[in-house]
Amino acid sequence: MYSNYNLFAFLLAIVMFFLNVYRSQSLPELQMGGWLPFDKFAHFTQFFVFTFVASVGFSKQSKSKTLQYHAIKYSLIISVLFSLILELWQFYFLYPYFQIFDTLANLLGICTGILLFLWIYKKINIFSKKN
Repeated sequence: MYSNYNLFAFLLAIVMFFLNVYRSQSLPELQMGGWLPFDKFAHFTQFFVFTFVASVGFSKQSKSKTLQYHAIKYSLIISVLFSLILELWQFYFLYPYFQIFDTLANLLGICTGILLFLWIYKKINIFSKKN
């Protein structure tokens, strides 16, 4: 199902794949705020943006009502699978070990992207007890 609303998410996924797969293994050891490694922040940010953009794209397209009405579910599934594929690719082809904290940063970014989508588009208030 191609839609103009999903084009940005598709292009973002391609960029994310190449940035994660072909990045140098000798990244500088930067710390965000003195405690958060920069690469974990980058993983969080890219999956946060990707999941949010995919959710918006699925909800705004009109070619598939299933995708439109279940945008969150499909963006969650696609984002989690994409995260696992990237980490497994890195494990088998780049690093001799599985980076669990990268996966956790990805999952935290995915959850935050979905929460932002819900907050903006579904008008929920995540900070109150009544929704």
